[in-house]
Amino acid sequence: MTIDDSNSGNGNGVIDINEEFTIEVVVENIGHAASPMGQITYAATDGITFVNNQAIVPALSLASPTTLTKVATSPLGIIAGEEVSITATTSHVNGTDTLTEEFIIALLEIGYGTETSTHLPIEAYYGYTYSQSIYTATELGLGQCYIDKISYQWNGGNDFTDDIVLYMGNTTKNYFTTSSNWITLNNLTEVYNGPFTVTAASGWIEIDLDTPFLFNGTGNLVVGFDENTDGYHGSSDEFLGYNTTSNRSIYYYNDSTNPNPASPVSGNLIMK
Repeated sequence: MTIDDSNSGNGNGVIDINEEFTIEVVVENIGHAASPMGQITYAATDGITFVNNQAIVPALSLASPTTLTKVATSPLGIIAGEEVSITATTSHVNGTDTLTEEFIIALLEIGYGTETSTHLPIEAYYGYTYSQSIYTATELGLGQCYIDKISYQWNGGNDFTDDIVLYMGNTTKNYFTTSSNWITLNNLTEVYNGPFTVTAASGWIEIDLDTPFLFNGTGNLVVGFDENTDGYHGSSDEFLGYNTTSNRSIYYYNDSTNPNPASPVSGNLIMK
């Protein structure tokens, strides 16, 4: 069984809101004689709907597989990384057969993540950080969809837990023009408020959002990262990033002043 959004959808591997996609099931007669015509019935999780969840299975001769295609849609979309269960049950006069498969919708990785000393999303060697980063619609390649988690690539080092608040927003801004050109808080939505824990081992640090964010699929995405725990960590504690051709991020860090996202002070621009 396969699912594919390249025929009637946008082909980005993510089931966007109200996007049509196809489910393909290969049916083969492995019995001892030709099988009569039958019926296939589809069922799925995560709000996947079918115009008609049934279809005819043609009569099959021995060892002659046929591929059945069914169009489906998901009114709420399916978030990247989410597991989806699809069941296809074939029935005929000789009995029934059920096939259930679990799918993980593609996760999206942006950039190549080899740059250190980006000070993003936090500067771990200082007490407090507030940063904003813009991800373009071209990079994301998504239609309208919900985002329910975000991950940052960690180089390994000290283990620690900081209290953070995450914000997301849809924006037409392509880059930051000045060191005070922050996207205002009233144009952002708080999506996570809680602990941010990293370990000594390198790898991806995943944050499950408290509230999934609705990306509009037409503009760019901005992520605001507000780290609020005093004290500093190791000078070599870094998250990996990538170079851009414009100032796509802005940040401020300080040992004693905890910046307020509602009225951030002048920060630093960076092509990351």
